[in-house]
Amino acid sequence: KKDAISDHKEVFTMGRELAENHAYFNALLFGPNVFIADDILPEFRITLCAYYDAMLALSNHLFQLFAVALNLRCQYFDGRVMEGMDSMNCNYYMALPSSERVSEYQFGIGEHTDYECFTLLAQDIDSPSGLEVFMNNGEWQRFDPIPNTLVVNFGDIMARFSNDRFRSTVHRAVNNPQTDRYSIAFFRHCNYDVNVTNLIPNETSKYKAVIAGEHMMDRVSRANQKLV
Repeated sequence: KKDAISDHKEVFTMGRELAENHAYFNALLFGPNVFIADDILPEFRITLCAYYDAMLALSNHLFQLFAVALNLRCQYFDGRVMEGMDSMNCNYYMALPSSERVSEYQFGIGEHTDYECFTLLAQDIDSPSGLEVFMNNGEWQRFDPIPNTLVVNFGDIMARFSNDRFRSTVHRAVNNPQTDRYSIAFFRHCNYDVNVTNLIPNETSKYKAVIAGEHMMDRVSRANQKLV
């Protein structure tokens, strides 16, 4: 069964931390990060936090560009994303020989769309390609790593805000049969209580309005159920 196949990968994940008495607090989304100790892996925490902060700053600028592209005020998203349900995954996709695949549907991560507004993906230039995007022609297209670039994937929430001007990207990660692959995905989201509605005037909405946090928890719950 397609949905019953576990992803073939290992992940270190971190995200925004909020105090337990914060109005948005949810342990799954905003709980404390757990880092590898410095005596085991020196500078692991400081390096990842610096990268996380850099992606946060970059994504703030992107939100303003996307607002302008949607004919909104440049600062439209600013107050709606400052305590967002942001997270970052450091992905290790182990080599997977064809003889060890338990199904034709086993991948590093199976086909999906991201739950958030958008994702900034860094691919290790020394790793084999593995990112595939489902194109309009019904075919999967492989996107090889390009030095000094990030891949931007739009997610479910930006698709709803833009009424599919920015479509949520269906994608997957394919394991190489011989070589390990590494990537870092930074997921940028809006605040938990944001009402996500169509921002395009005079146009029938393709999606029902949702509260961002409720949508996030529903998607996470459904994803976890597939692993049971």
